[in-house]
Amino acid sequence: ESGLEALLKYYDQLAAMESKLPISESDIRLKFTWHDSFSKKALFSGAAKQSLYSNAFERVNVLYNVAALYTQIAKGQNFENDEGLKAACKYFQSAAGIFQQVKDLVYVQLTKIPLPDLSSETLYALSAIMLAQAQESLYHKATLDQMKNPICAKVAAQTGDLYGDAARLVAEPSLAKRWEKDFVAIVTDRKSG
Repeated sequence: ESGLEALLKYYDQLAAMESKLPISESDIRLKFTWHDSFSKKALFSGAAKQSLYSNAFERVNVLYNVAALYTQIAKGQNFENDEGLKAACKYFQSAAGIFQQVKDLVYVQLTKIPLPDLSSETLYALSAIMLAQAQESLYHKATLDQMKNPICAKVAAQTGDLYGDAARLVAEPSLAKRWEKDFVAIVTDRKSG
């Protein structure tokens, strides 16, 4: 969680300096480079990367990484106790909200979509997956708390619906090629499991 704090502080500093230090092609030429997070080639060959002289580009990418870090923190929670399930749900919800915020910011602040992982479709799919995982955490909490069967069934149905939405999004032809082979199958299996 200290990495999360550092990213959030960095984001705040970027936001604070934006009006004081105009970073662009024609003003202060400070280049920010980011790699597509789903490209295997990016790590080894330098493919699927983008560099821009843009504070907005840097802020959008930092927020994207904040959301990704929230998912990692959520995944690291103890899913066998009440506190861990509540925390996981909160972190997955936070990640979903931030992916949505990034989606909204990209189109307002950037003139072009610099990387495929910042496309509206990708961000919408990631947000949907995080919402489904948050709901699944609530389902596990309901069963752990031994809630009545109709309540557990309702939460399970909502979880299945959210995974169904996520599965439809990740299976879209424009997105299906972006994910690992098994990823679409895993999300699809979660809607019925």
